[in-house]
Amino acid sequence: TAIRQVVARVLRDGFPVGWDVQAMLMPRDKGDSVARLVNKERLPQATVDVVQQLVDHAFFCKRRTKDRRGNVPLRLVVEEVVRVQNGSAWQDYDKERARIRGECAGALE
Repeated sequence: TAIRQVVARVLRDGFPVGWDVQAMLMPRDKGDSVARLVNKERLPQATVDVVQQLVDHAFFCKRRTKDRRGNVPLRLVVEEVVRVQNGSAWQDYDKERARIRGECAGALE
């Protein structure tokens, strides 16, 4: 709707470049009319492949530990990668970042 477009333009400046504010304003459920300021986007297979390489490089299989019995995983498999754009969490983070920046600036004076 036109209202969502106006709200998206206003909110866009407060979020990172590239965030889909329009999608964040859509209700999560069909019968719901409340926007949650959250967007979850499933990323393409190329991204899954890159994350799989990262996990393969970082995961060290421990063959046996005292608290494990039976088989232990030899490898972790990345099934999907989801980008989460959470407006509420971003606003909290941005507010805290500004507070810390102010403290640091005050300490330098």
